[in-house]
Amino acid sequence: MWDFLNQLIQTIFSPNQTYMPHGHCYLWQTPLVALHVTSDALIALAYFSIPTLLIYFVAQRRDVPFLNVFYLFGAFIVLCGLGHLMDIWTLWHPAYWLAGAERAITAVVSCYTAASMVTLLPQFLSLKTPEQLEMLNSVLKREIEQRQVIEEELRQANQCLEARVQERTAALEASTQALAASQAQLQEAQAMAHIGSIDYDLKTREISVSAEMKRIYHLEDSNASVSLKDFLKSIHPSDRSRWWQTQRQLLDKGESIHLEHRLLLSNGEIRYLDIKGEPDYNADGELVKLYGVALDITESKLAKLQLEQQAQRSDLIAKTLERVWSSLSLQEVMQVTVDEVRPFLDVERVVIYRFQEDWSGDVMVESVSDPDLAILGEHFEDDCFRQEYLQQYRQGRIRGVENVATSTLPSCHKALLARIQVQANLVLPLLWHPQSLEEPPELWGLLIAHSCRKTRIWMESEVKLLRQLTVQLGIALRQHNLVESLKSELQERRQIEAALRDSEAAERHKAETLHQTLQTLQQTQAKLVQSEKMASLGQMVGGLAHEINNPISFIYGNINHAREYSNQLFELVDLYQQYYPQAPEAIADVLDELDVEFIRKDFPQLLKSMTVGAERIRNIILSLRNFSRLDEAERKVADINVNIETTLRMIHSRLSQAASRSSIEVVTQLGELPPITCYPGQLNQALFNIFNNAIDTLEDRLRQDPSFKPRLQVTSSLQVSETEAGERAMEAIARIEIADNGLGIPDELLDRIFDPFFTTKPIGQGTGLGLSTAYQIVVDQHQGTFYCETNSPCGTRFVIEIPAH
Repeated sequence: MWDFLNQLIQTIFSPNQTYMPHGHCYLWQTPLVALHVTSDALIALAYFSIPTLLIYFVAQRRDVPFLNVFYLFGAFIVLCGLGHLMDIWTLWHPAYWLAGAERAITAVVSCYTAASMVTLLPQFLSLKTPEQLEMLNSVLKREIEQRQVIEEELRQANQCLEARVQERTAALEASTQALAASQAQLQEAQAMAHIGSIDYDLKTREISVSAEMKRIYHLEDSNASVSLKDFLKSIHPSDRSRWWQTQRQLLDKGESIHLEHRLLLSNGEIRYLDIKGEPDYNADGELVKLYGVALDITESKLAKLQLEQQAQRSDLIAKTLERVWSSLSLQEVMQVTVDEVRPFLDVERVVIYRFQEDWSGDVMVESVSDPDLAILGEHFEDDCFRQEYLQQYRQGRIRGVENVATSTLPSCHKALLARIQVQANLVLPLLWHPQSLEEPPELWGLLIAHSCRKTRIWMESEVKLLRQLTVQLGIALRQHNLVESLKSELQERRQIEAALRDSEAAERHKAETLHQTLQTLQQTQAKLVQSEKMASLGQMVGGLAHEINNPISFIYGNINHAREYSNQLFELVDLYQQYYPQAPEAIADVLDELDVEFIRKDFPQLLKSMTVGAERIRNIILSLRNFSRLDEAERKVADINVNIETTLRMIHSRLSQAASRSSIEVVTQLGELPPITCYPGQLNQALFNIFNNAIDTLEDRLRQDPSFKPRLQVTSSLQVSETEAGERAMEAIARIEIADNGLGIPDELLDRIFDPFFTTKPIGQGTGLGLSTAYQIVVDQHQGTFYCETNSPCGTRFVIEIPAH
């Protein structure tokens, strides 16, 4: 065996004189040799500089994930550089075996690097995108802004804590550098690892196994032939089924395989292997051979597990620090701590125990693997602790018991631990500074880990980690105390501010009440003035209509008599002409001067015109009588369509053509409405005000555009209302729409058009009471609705809806 190894080493490291140096291939031409030497040297120099930069980058950026990939790439690039140096060496020394061994190691490292990249690809894809990171940053920014007020209050208190955090940060950086150094050593060890190989000829059924493969699998007789079952004996029982299935995949299907499994040696040691298998086909596509290699990755596997434990410790410290500085809830910080510590220590229970004034205590938070082990909220009276351990824990004592049953603990304390199923425990004190950092710390409670299923040994690294956590918990206690003090002060300030706001609100309410009272008085006064004006106007219009009605009635009543008398006179003239055709000269002169035939034709037309004029005056008098009912206070049954027509007659002069403008076209579409109980005079006043406003806006637009054709449309209809439940109600609603195509009302003024004294007209042309009075008549007196729809600058539509009782 040793002779074989000695011969193998001499073959690799001793140049074989049977080979000629590679320089003979270049015929030792100096320019050609110099070209290759210079090129290979520069390439090797570049290959050596790249890993140096990678290592420097990793040392400076410990926060970059997947550091192992950087080391693998560094090792791969270094080996490539060594390959170029071997090309220079073989120009004069035919050490081709050494160059081949170097290339074989480069191939192994490159394959392992590629495999690692394949396994890390899902983790690369799971990295956060810039958009996700930006979203997280925005969320964090909002949380930071919310805490700025409290952080300003805590800034002075945190200055003392920052010094300790800097010390902890320096310690973490030192441990990170040590971790980087250990990772570099691990990569170097992987590069120089031995690889075993195996060949299987499918035709001859012969298996060729290298000595290194036998050594890896610890086969008893290395000189005898081996089979797959011999390999199966040393494989860990849990991995045998998976290993055999993978081998059958290579043997039966001819597919490439890659597997990691464990070896269980006779001395109980467990080794980790990385195996690969590849099929070999001949020119006809027939499977003829199978090749396999095995790499002992035990050291790298164990190092990886160790690194994972270190990463877990660092992650646990980082999470605790993050909670301490980002959360204001002490309960949340402690719960996160116990939840993270329990799986890290692989124990069944981790609790935080708080002391009371009499040094009894309660379990504040806990993390358990089994609900049956829960002791959250339990109260403990431990006299043994008061007598034996209180003073020691005040001084920072840490106690780890590997086996409670065989320990030197007092029997009373053992009984307490046995009651809660503890077989091994680790106890650390929680010390904090409630007042000043210069004062001695006080004992607040305990951080306790319980192993309830088995005894165990507490590692120094675990104790060191938990000691760091207790320091952070002490900082969290002090921070929580400061926050509670600030909350109490802020609560007092809020109470004072609330009292001030209540006082201010009361004063503002008084001012609003006075303002509303003043507005009510102004509205009442304006309403009374307007009511008196309209009542006086109604009395005057009623008196005027009565005075005009008497002579008009006399004229209208005598027109028929005048027509009869004229007919009789004409008949008399005809008879006279018939019996006395030769009239005296004086009578003939008068007949020629009077033109009796013209009078005979024109006089009936004159009487007809007088009849039309009398009827027109009579209708106007009727409208005046209807409109004169403005002061009526009683509800009466009236026809709304009649009110509309009466009001339109009253404003007929404003609708007619004038010298300065064209006439306004009025379109009425009055539907069938039943008689409605209402205040007719008040309703006439509302319609009168709305029509006047419409005419005003049409005249304004005519002044701007003389070619404009003004139009006023009035419609009425009967609609059936619905209840809130969606059922059709029995009562109906009378709807009146008054629309014009004038300038319209701007949207920003819609909310104010029904306010008293609000007007958009120039001073002296409007009182601001027209629409306000109409609104009060429709809404307050008739319990209806009155609203405006505008389409500025193309017109306005006013809608009145009154219950049709």
